[in-house]
Amino acid sequence: MLTRTTTLLPASGIVVALTLLEIGSKQVPTVLLDSPPFVAPATELCWAINAPAALLLGGLLMLAHSFRFWQVVFLSGVGLLWFIVGLEVELRLTKTPSTRHRLVAALLATTLVVALVSVGVVAWRQDQVGFSIGCAAWSAVVALFYGFDLLRFTVSRIQSG
Repeated sequence: MLTRTTTLLPASGIVVALTLLEIGSKQVPTVLLDSPPFVAPATELCWAINAPAALLLGGLLMLAHSFRFWQVVFLSGVGLLWFIVGLEVELRLTKTPSTRHRLVAALLATTLVVALVSVGVVAWRQDQVGFSIGCAAWSAVVALFYGFDLLRFTVSRIQSG
């Protein structure tokens, strides 16, 4: 059953992303440079807020160069991202999920953190500071929450064995 958190977070995330992308499409560079390519501040903020979805977008951009295609993929990723965030919030607040679920989620989160850190470093080197900060913030939050789950799982295994 969908709850308020799992429906409101994705909907509001998509609205914010659409708004920032629209604002970013109207922003133009003050100085025309070929390197690094211009990324509008509003677009970079959108990517920073939704860094995991932007990571998905980056992988799929290699498959197609259609502007509308990447917008659909990115906004779908934003909705999925915030749905998962809402689901995790609901799980943590309402019931205790199984140890297996927490372990699998923690391992997937660790993979996400490694990918976000890697992409954040590359973005930093390309002077996309806002997106790099977004990657770092997401990495820190995900590592904190799921690292705590892994630590708790490890301690319980040591105490029981």
